[in-house]
Amino acid sequence: MKTDDMVPLGSMTKAYTTMAIMRLVEAGKMGLNDTIVEHADEILMRVNGTTMLDLFKGDKRILEVTIYQLLHMRSGLGDYDDAGLMAMVLADPSKDISALDYIHLFEKDKFFLCNPGECERYSSNGFAILGLALAQSSGAATLNDYD
Repeated sequence: MKTDDMVPLGSMTKAYTTMAIMRLVEAGKMGLNDTIVEHADEILMRVNGTTMLDLFKGDKRILEVTIYQLLHMRSGLGDYDDAGLMAMVLADPSKDISALDYIHLFEKDKFFLCNPGECERYSSNGFAILGLALAQSSGAATLNDYD
């Protein structure tokens, strides 16, 4: 292994995402009961002219998902498609997979396993979505501008 080798960090980034979100909450720039669309739609519109509702194929439950629910794995969201992610990684191991890539890897019939707040389910996608809120709060022009 060399110092410039890329190493997947996996779920380690969830702690950093949580800390960054909580700093925004502490600073009064975000509330735990805010919906994710309040903090993600603006950057989505800037990046690709879409909204969370568009990405979730019109499923209005996404409009109810809060920052708190995403942080506590209670958004009702399922996880990404492991086979799809593996195919993407194998096709281009050096590709940096964005939050939008993860969202597109959702199994479309399993966006929601339950209504927001009604169940607890591990969801890396929930943290990818929180990443959109962080990108928006940083003033990033594109998702690539936010690291």
